[in-house]
Amino acid sequence: MTRRALQKQREAEERAHQEEADELARQVAEQTALKDQLNQNFEKAFDTLTRRVRENHYIDKRRNIMLVWRDYIKQEKNAVNVIGAIARKTLRMEVFQRIRLVARENHMDKDACRKMNHFYRLVKNNLLKKAMVTWRKNSYAECVKSMLNMEQTYANTLESND
Repeated sequence: MTRRALQKQREAEERAHQEEADELARQVAEQTALKDQLNQNFEKAFDTLTRRVRENHYIDKRRNIMLVWRDYIKQEKNAVNVIGAIARKTLRMEVFQRIRLVARENHMDKDACRKMNHFYRLVKNNLLKKAMVTWRKNSYAECVKSMLNMEQTYANTLESND
């Protein structure tokens, strides 16, 4: 009797194990089917979303925010580039203007020096001419005076000899 009871107990345990294994297999099959269904639903939803985005039927709110943000950033970047280009152009113009001003100042200084040297030469030459004329007049006057003195002396000597 114990053997039969043990055999019945063993069969009952085997049945319970088999039922538990079947239940677990069924649960695994349900979970696998649910996972496959979720994967299919996800793929279908993703395909639908990509098709809508590609054909411009629908744009997700988050994607729209990102697209608007991207466009805003592009505009800001372009504005910064334009401002930088304007600043560089302004700086170049200012540098060239300063170079022109310095060149003009140098030209004016050199021109003033040249004119002053020319004026100095004219004044110097004029003074030299006046001094030469004065010297010649004085020399002529001295020469004439000397000649008159010699004539008078000669005339006085001739008178005294007579």
